[in-house]
Amino acid sequence: MYSSEPSLLGFLAVGAVVVLYARERYREWAEPTEEEALRQAYANGEIGDAEFERRMGYLVDDRNDEIVGWLDRNVENVAETKGKAIAKEFESLNALRQADHEEITDVHGVGDSTADAIQRSFDAEEESVA
Repeated sequence: MYSSEPSLLGFLAVGAVVVLYARERYREWAEPTEEEALRQAYANGEIGDAEFERRMGYLVDDRNDEIVGWLDRNVENVAETKGKAIAKEFESLNALRQADHEEITDVHGVGDSTADAIQRSFDAEEESVA
């Protein structure tokens, strides 16, 4: 009636338990999403109300996708993370277009060569329209 050999059903049951356990453990170790990290920083008092609202607004604002997308299409060697950092600091693509070199390099992780490349791309865009 009972076999001393393990059954397929037994293996599947043990496998399912292991997968569920591993998934729960991974959630504990996984990096929080940007929104979760922002909420945690606010809860810990690391950022104030105004900064929380500004950053949360960025997360839900599609205009930032426009800036990141434009940078991706028009400026070489601007990674998505650098593009997001730039988008966080400028209200719109037009605000970035009007920014001077110093304002662009004030963004964390953006150096002179990236700021120059952004400004050259805007200049080339204006020349092609004219």
